[in-house]
Amino acid sequence: MKSHTNKIAKLLHMEFDVDTHINNISSYKVSFFQKLVLCRGLKFSLPKDAPSEEIQASFEKAYWKVERTLLPDLKEFTAANLRAIALNYIECKAPKPPKALQRAVQQLKRRSDIVITKPDMGSGVVIMDRADYVRLLHDASIKDTSKFIPVSKERPK
Repeated sequence: MKSHTNKIAKLLHMEFDVDTHINNISSYKVSFFQKLVLCRGLKFSLPKDAPSEEIQASFEKAYWKVERTLLPDLKEFTAANLRAIALNYIECKAPKPPKALQRAVQQLKRRSDIVITKPDMGSGVVIMDRADYVRLLHDASIKDTSKFIPVSKERPK
């Protein structure tokens, strides 16, 4: 989390052209913080807090996997250490990402009139109006008679 925050801080303070990776061919005007999020790539995500029960369960599963290989006198020691690590992990609070970036991600998620996708060639992000995207997909697939044949709308008997 700290490395993400540092990278974003560097992006804010450096001369960096976020538009080089983003091709916006939609009618939607993307804000600076939304561009910052998008230039990180389509797989960029903000970390979520894991429930403590989930963390404890994963540490218990890890113990069960190594328990078979442990000597009998090390089992209790290992269980105590893993329990301590799990409790420390649960208590540890990671720094929250900047509110502006959280807000930018939420705004992009809520937009149903745009599609954010990868380009056909190269790297980056493409933002398109949903209607244009659906029309292009329709033209590229369904209207292509070399790949598809029309089927009658009547129900077969």
